[in-house]
Amino acid sequence: MSLVEETATAARRLRDQSVRYAREFAALAIYAVVCVAVCAPTVIATGGAIFWGSSQLGLDGAARTVYFAAGVFVIMLVFTMLHRFVQQLHRRLFGATRSPMWQV
Repeated sequence: MSLVEETATAARRLRDQSVRYAREFAALAIYAVVCVAVCAPTVIATGGAIFWGSSQLGLDGAARTVYFAAGVFVIMLVFTMLHRFVQQLHRRLFGATRSPMWQV
């Protein structure tokens, strides 16, 4: 190969690699934005609803403790659903990964 052909081949490889990195960066950015856009309002609304309920119901003692225990359980369910959503979104955007953490 001549120097011009080697340079052209290297330039093509560099361009292809740059395009792959740009696509992956865009996919990661979309992934992050969607995760925050879905998870943050859901968690804030759940916590707000639990707090609002506690202030409106005027519970005292054991009833208040049971109410907040139920609230913690609800938040755990919300986090479980959001975790599953984030995992499925990750699989759809990036496919199967090598990490066993994502292979639930």
